[in-house]
Amino acid sequence: MCNPAALFMLSTASTGVSLMAQSSASRAQARRQEEMSNLARQKRELQLSGENLVAQQQNRRSGLQAQKAEEASLVSKGKIMATAASRGVSGSSVALSLDDVNRQYLEYREALDIEDKFRQEGRALGDVNSALYAKSELMNINQDIKQPNYMKGLIDIGSAYAEMKIDEGEMS
Repeated sequence: MCNPAALFMLSTASTGVSLMAQSSASRAQARRQEEMSNLARQKRELQLSGENLVAQQQNRRSGLQAQKAEEASLVSKGKIMATAASRGVSGSSVALSLDDVNRQYLEYREALDIEDKFRQEGRALGDVNSALYAKSELMNINQDIKQPNYMKGLIDIGSAYAEMKIDEGEMS
């Protein structure tokens, strides 16, 4: 039969080593989760920066389209007025032609404004979706970390101590 004191010391040492390993593993998992969370946040920031650049480009493009349409409208109006003046025409036919050019310009601007509104609404929905995805990703990364079970370790040591005393015949 083995020495009860040696078994107790072996059990105590084994429990201590197990608790240290569990503690080390939980610290390593916490560090990894922190690193992964930081990477996920950086990824989200880069994604938002990219989306902002695209939105700025789209807004600029839309502004340029509106500016070109306005310039084209002014050129058309100038041509109508120059043609009318060179032919000695005035009155309602010239006014109707100018009104038609103005109506076309306003319809085009309205279409651009509607397109901008849809793009902004789409971007807002995309932002919400992206935020939910980022939150979900962080929740998947940051799972509960299993901590060392010190109470179980104490119970194991107490149990080994009791067995040692029983084997020594001192507990009755």
